[in-house]
Amino acid sequence: MTADPWGIPAPDPTTESKFFNAARKTVTLVVESGVDRTFWQIYKHEHCLLRDMAQGGRKAALLALDSSKAQPDAVLVAVLDADLDRVRGALVARDDVVWTDGHDLETTLLGLPVLEKLVRQFVDAEKLKTYVVSWSGETVRARLFRHAEGMGRLRWLKVERHPQLEALEFKKPKAKDVKAFDDYDKAFDANWTPSLSKVIDAVIAYSNAQRLKARDLQGECNGLGLFSQDQVCNGHDLVGFLQAWLADIAKGTVKDVETLTKFVFTAVERAWIESTRMWQELRVWEDNYSGYRVLRDP
Repeated sequence: MTADPWGIPAPDPTTESKFFNAARKTVTLVVESGVDRTFWQIYKHEHCLLRDMAQGGRKAALLALDSSKAQPDAVLVAVLDADLDRVRGALVARDDVVWTDGHDLETTLLGLPVLEKLVRQFVDAEKLKTYVVSWSGETVRARLFRHAEGMGRLRWLKVERHPQLEALEFKKPKAKDVKAFDDYDKAFDANWTPSLSKVIDAVIAYSNAQRLKARDLQGECNGLGLFSQDQVCNGHDLVGFLQAWLADIAKGTVKDVETLTKFVFTAVERAWIESTRMWQELRVWEDNYSGYRVLRDP
């Protein structure tokens, strides 16, 4: 879990919840990472504790929820990424978990008008029109999701073929953190044209897994079947491909994926987030746990 500003590790969520509930009804909202915490901090109620599981991710969040079940004075609820479980029919329904509408938080948010708002912020309208014409009328949204779908299918394939494709890596340990794949500028053709073959080559190079070039990974990815893009596309990939495009056509505006992710969060309008299923399910949870507030009022 993330340490406080003085470097002191956060307490166990169950223990902390019991302590605060002794004074007043206080729910702890558990999320997977610091990135998720940054977003939900904008919307959480003042009587809601917000805790992320850092590198422990979803597994640590579920363990915390399970631990709290044995303590009647601990009240926890989580918003967790569906990841590829919805695609694979493996998503488990729980009364203490709200799953993201899309694959993850960023994918859910970029499914809202946030994307168009950001593009208007960084790209001149006439310049954008020129790009759309050069793409035979394909919108930025359609093209971006096509980019991320290719990468998402490769991620999906690794899950399905594991351990055969264990050599494929999408993140690597770095000091006390994890560094996610970010070579998105090498994962498409000219004029920001989606290319599954370039995606595969970029990930193989990043993974130093040259032996996998002998395998028809493109055919295997295409053979996974059809599923909605918002469930296949990974949010980090969506932001990564968008940042690579913006870095090329609007130089100096967005320096990296982390910065663009923060722009995504701040571009969200309350009416849009309130329209999501995850927001509505948090409201249902509040109704079922009278007196406990997760979300702040406008």
